[in-house]
Amino acid sequence: RVIDGVTVDANGEVVLPDEVLAEIRRFDLGTDATVRVVGPNPDGGTHVALRIVPLDPTPPWWTLWFVFGAWLAGSVMRRQGRITTIRHRSIAAVAMLASALPAVILGWRATTTEVVWWGIGLTVLALVLAAVIAPRRVDEQQPPEVPVPVSV
Repeated sequence: RVIDGVTVDANGEVVLPDEVLAEIRRFDLGTDATVRVVGPNPDGGTHVALRIVPLDPTPPWWTLWFVFGAWLAGSVMRRQGRITTIRHRSIAAVAMLASALPAVILGWRATTTEVVWWGIGLTVLALVLAAVIAPRRVDEQQPPEVPVPVSV
């Protein structure tokens, strides 16, 4: 493909502005693009400059924070005694599984499957850890304060 905006500096290095790099990265992620600049040189000959541009995708590692947040929220709620019934546990488990969806979907779209596998692995770990955390027992709860009458 012919892409405008590619230049060569005084040292013969191919200069690619950000807009050109963005256009090049639209090709095929996970491969390399070869940029070739051909033109006349000051001596009257032809100058050829090449630059290899790796098209490595940017992994969406930030999506793993959703898994951590779901695990933390589920663990705190379980410890506080808010997740006690099977229905509550099922809802919490589905919420934790849903927290992995951004990592799985965006990881596959960015062709960075390591994010997908980390998201799935951390979600399974979060489910196991949340199940291991013991809910608050009844004897750990503080008794309500009873007002004591004061006579003057």
